[in-house]
Amino acid sequence: MMEMNGKIVVSKPLYVALAQRKEDRRARLQ
Repeated sequence: MMEMNGKIVVSKPLYVALAQRKEDRRARLQ
């Protein structure tokens, strides 16, 4: 169970960073 929790904690910031990068790219294109 702790292993799963660790994976979620690690992957969430990565997912957020990717989403922010997408938003930045979209803002630049407009």
